[in-house]
Amino acid sequence: MLLCYGTLPFNAVLKSLLGRKPEQAPASAPGVRAARLADRVYPGLVVRAYGSASGVVLTDLSNKEAALPAPYRGLILDFGGVLTTRMRLNGEAFERSEGLTPGAYFAALSEHPDGVAIYAALEVGEATQEDWNRVIGGILGIDPTHLMQRALANLRPEPQIVAAAERARAAGIKVAMLSNSFGIEPYNPYEDKGMWADSFDAVILSELEGVRKPSPLIYQRALDALGLSGPECVFVDDHPENLPPAEALGIRTVHHTTDPTATAAVLDSLLLDPAPA
Repeated sequence: MLLCYGTLPFNAVLKSLLGRKPEQAPASAPGVRAARLADRVYPGLVVRAYGSASGVVLTDLSNKEAALPAPYRGLILDFGGVLTTRMRLNGEAFERSEGLTPGAYFAALSEHPDGVAIYAALEVGEATQEDWNRVIGGILGIDPTHLMQRALANLRPEPQIVAAAERARAAGIKVAMLSNSFGIEPYNPYEDKGMWADSFDAVILSELEGVRKPSPLIYQRALDALGLSGPECVFVDDHPENLPPAEALGIRTVHHTTDPTATAAVLDSLLLDPAPA
């Protein structure tokens, strides 16, 4: 059995850590209490004669699940929809700002054959951002000038994920951004959103690598850039199809959905040592 307190009882955290939701029962530990510790994200248990720490006991853990994992040394993060706010919300705001029919922008990117082709070419460096502007602008019947910049104008850094990455890096974890590229010329969305070279130990963009997710090669490039092996790293992406190739390299994966609080808690649980120094 294992007593969990603080953020660990969150079911989303437990499911990510264990791959399932274990059986739980309310519990308390007499003679100790949870207290804030200097220079630590998580509280720790400190001795208090009349204290009691409340939490839950995980009652059906296997020996393997109960064992402490080897520490991770690297964190690899997707850009759009992970380090930033949701791409869907950004696209809907773009449609409104351009007076487009709802769904038109998404159809141009994912259904129109010319749109699908130009996006794929942009991501691997076979087309320029200006090519993308021209083709997508033509499909939508709108001015192509600075179109990528306009299309991403409502995208914002996701504060909780950015903060989790900063905590990891401050704790000595190497942090990389791995993105299927939007292009960086003439408009660099990564720099514009405040997430460029100085924010990471490595930046891996598909257009510069000539290969995009979910190709296994780009995950290996990320590992090489960090100087780490797969089992030493955690990878976060909002597209589930991008996770299995990373898992095949031994990378621990986290599927980010629509809850940055839960994802940040998972990352803290995986990467930060809650024990006092």
